[in-house]
Amino acid sequence: MPEEAALLPLLPNDEPTTDDLLGHARQVDEVLAFLGRVRPPYVLGVHGDWGTGKTSFLHKLQQQLGANKTARKSRVVFFEAWRHQFEEQPVVALLHTIREHFSLQQRVWEQSGKLASVAAWTGLRMLDDLAAGVVQAGREEGEGWEARNFAVPLGSESFRSAFEGAIASLTGKGDARLVVLIDDLDRCGDAAVVRLLEGLKLYLNAHNCVFVIAADRRAVVRAIHRQLFSEGSPRDAEEYAEKLFQAVIPLRLAVEVRDFIGAFWSQDPAHGQRLIELQRAHRFLPSNPRKIKRFLVELQARLQSCGDRPVDLDLLAAVQAVQTFHPDVFRILEAEPDFWNELVAQSREPVADCHEVLRGLKVPDRGARRQSGDLSTGWAPTFLDPGDQAVLWAARLLRALPPPTQQALHLALLREAQPEPPTLRPSP
Repeated sequence: MPEEAALLPLLPNDEPTTDDLLGHARQVDEVLAFLGRVRPPYVLGVHGDWGTGKTSFLHKLQQQLGANKTARKSRVVFFEAWRHQFEEQPVVALLHTIREHFSLQQRVWEQSGKLASVAAWTGLRMLDDLAAGVVQAGREEGEGWEARNFAVPLGSESFRSAFEGAIASLTGKGDARLVVLIDDLDRCGDAAVVRLLEGLKLYLNAHNCVFVIAADRRAVVRAIHRQLFSEGSPRDAEEYAEKLFQAVIPLRLAVEVRDFIGAFWSQDPAHGQRLIELQRAHRFLPSNPRKIKRFLVELQARLQSCGDRPVDLDLLAAVQAVQTFHPDVFRILEAEPDFWNELVAQSREPVADCHEVLRGLKVPDRGARRQSGDLSTGWAPTFLDPGDQAVLWAARLLRALPPPTQQALHLALLREAQPEPPTLRPSP
């Protein structure tokens, strides 16, 4: 490895982690205590927008369930729903995942010279039979099965009883329970979402099982509405979801955006501190960890591409925010740097005849003018959805920047510098 590359800090990826960069530790403990108090069967939802760290949260919960003394009687299975969304019956894939989990345990026992119990082997065979039974039931019902959307249970009571017996055989006697952590349900197609949720309710609703589903609740409700209630009211889908989830807990983002920046830029404290100051002053980043992480990674790559040339970090951050959150706008800016004028003008005032690519953007702090008696004219506050891709988050930073020279802007855009560097000023 070249010496220069070895000195560069490692860029974070988007893989889940048990490192508590998002401050989830306290809420993991709260959910752990909550699970200890619920009486199965129980389905708990953990709501969070895409990119808020739901997968990492589940991995931390899995880790704590294995380490916590009061929860050691729980057996934990992790199921990635998105990987199985195209299977005819997602609940069958879940049964296979549960079986594989316990099969691994039996293999470990054999390798250590110990014999697995007869009850455990019986439980594994029961899981195989259950999976085969669900598949066969679906084949026999054919289109009728689909049309009724699981309205007819098709022996679900016997399935439930058998599943409960299988888990009891595998976990041992007493109050041991199975905790199934389900991730990425909100990434599945509508049919897969409904099939899995209905399968849990009809077949796996056992008295020794708890399911924790981390998903964007809005995406799940939309899938239910499109799949089952397209002719009805969205409220019908909401009420249907309430029958499937006994409780939904919102995932909290316990760290400030500036702390998140500091954690990822610890090896470049000067630039990291400046970005924290910019965020504190202009709030130009949405409060979504995945979006922030992507911005920081792409900004670091842009900084490295500038080489040893002196850079205006404020300008570079503004350009990178446009690229990360609005690639369609950046595409024009990259080809025509003079487009900067329109972009800055749009960030200051609503522009009726602005470029088409800017018309759909929402600018922070823009609102309706209000005039009342002797009160001075001002701007009514506008509250924006942090996940809205149409929000021009860089607007506050664009407003605050002094007009850049053409040379500085070309450097920020990673273009060849022009021979004369006139200052770019916003169009009147």
